[in-house]
Amino acid sequence: MYDLRTLITLTNDLILDDIAGFEQRIQIAREKLAVLPEGYLPYTEHKKREKQHRELQADISHIENLIKYAHEGIELHEQDSKRYHRFKIETEAGIVGTVYIPKEIEAMPKKLALEYADKSN
Repeated sequence: MYDLRTLITLTNDLILDDIAGFEQRIQIAREKLAVLPEGYLPYTEHKKREKQHRELQADISHIENLIKYAHEGIELHEQDSKRYHRFKIETEAGIVGTVYIPKEIEAMPKKLALEYADKSN
């Protein structure tokens, strides 16, 4: 049995492995789409085919989103040092920086707030 309090350390290698698995799932779904019957079908079989088509397309879309999120994780999480998790921060406004979060913190913060302090006075 797994201890739910155990934290999983994500590394870029683990994320890349996940992406490879997601890409395999997309390939399998596309192969299933390719073998769906084409042309005219009786109504009940047509409805069944359309349902399968919608479900496979939804799966592909969902998995593509998972891949997108995984890539974002790689882009944000740069690397860990002995004492810190290092994250690259880049905003739409063009603010760029790096945040170091001590590994000793038990739970990663869900939100970081920055306050500007004018030191020119």
